[in-house]
Amino acid sequence: MTKQAVNKITFFSTQEYDKQFFNQCNTPFGFELDYFETQLNATTANLVQEG
Repeated sequence: MTKQAVNKITFFSTQEYDKQFFNQCNTPFGFELDYFETQLNATTANLVQEG
């Protein structure tokens, strides 16, 4: 069985209006979107890992 790549995009400092906008824009593409309200910094960068 081959592993299929997942196109995933992660957003930081996300507001509700950001989620609505990007979810709507993503409809034809089907990327997996992750949202975090916290800002991206050295500590929160660990929330994103490959694999």
